[in-house]
Amino acid sequence: MIRRRPHIVCFLLSALTLLLSCTRERQVQTSFYYWKTAFSLTSIEEDALRHLHVNRLFVRIMDVDWSTERSEPVPVSPVVFKQAIPDSIALVPVVFIVNNALTFLDKPAIQTLAARIVSYTSAKAAQAGKKKLSEIQIDCDWTKSTKANYFALLEEIKKKKPAWKLSVTLRLHQFKNRSTGIPPADATVLMLYNMGNLRKSGNQNSILELNEMKKYLSDESGAYPLPTDVALPLFSWTVAFRNNEYLGIARVSAADLNKGSTFRKRPGTRLYEVLEDLPQAGLRKKDLLRNESVPADTVSAAAQLIKKHLTSHDSLRVLYYHLDQQLLKTFPDEKLEEISHLFN
Repeated sequence: MIRRRPHIVCFLLSALTLLLSCTRERQVQTSFYYWKTAFSLTSIEEDALRHLHVNRLFVRIMDVDWSTERSEPVPVSPVVFKQAIPDSIALVPVVFIVNNALTFLDKPAIQTLAARIVSYTSAKAAQAGKKKLSEIQIDCDWTKSTKANYFALLEEIKKKKPAWKLSVTLRLHQFKNRSTGIPPADATVLMLYNMGNLRKSGNQNSILELNEMKKYLSDESGAYPLPTDVALPLFSWTVAFRNNEYLGIARVSAADLNKGSTFRKRPGTRLYEVLEDLPQAGLRKKDLLRNESVPADTVSAAAQLIKKHLTSHDSLRVLYYHLDQQLLKTFPDEKLEEISHLFN
């Protein structure tokens, strides 16, 4: 009879566990944000949801901003459901809270706002054909001055709907600087876009630049204390400046910039000079436009950079911002599937 030595058995079990943990793939689910004021899916968008096996759609329900007239937070631009969400897809309502809307709230006002958010999102979900919700997401770039009120609001929402999973968005600066606080939520979504200063003139890309992203990532910081999903950008925009002052997002596409003689590109940059007045677009001669987009290869590189910092759980949701048939022409299903698989 051979008698196995206990310490050898323990060593073998530990080695086997380590081997399995190293080879086991993370379960990755692909999803989208839907960020329009009217919900109506095109056939191209429906095909993308089906081909990518999307079973959960994150729909912006409303913004919450401060009303000076009413001296309270109010819903802004709520979504209108022109069609029901498909039965095979669960709805996650997303509420975007403007940071300033949290500034002047006392405890009763926070409780009232939480109740209104729960009631409003439930009503909107019913309009979308979803009588029951399992999750709500709050999107807010809180600051030091609003952290206490924001965290209190999250706690109130959780109290009112303890059965709902509460997820929140997370910016890179909050991911890096844990002293800003860990939200009282069940999960976070790390947003890998809008990491630059949109309003600053210059040649930078405020949506996503890999060198800027690297500044927020450190091997010493470790995994975030909450399960962390990832949101990646598909969108582009054109930012307008006049005398180096920010004007806003221009109603000019990349295709418009590169046709005709209305705009002149500055070589080696993403900047375009307006050569004639365009009153229909709110632009004047000599205004400067910065066209910002994120190529698929850059999105893939961002995924590769962040994946090693998301080690706190075995499953991950990859959310693309946002679902739109025009954006899907640049990011076809196969490319999005390839990017999602980078997180396995």
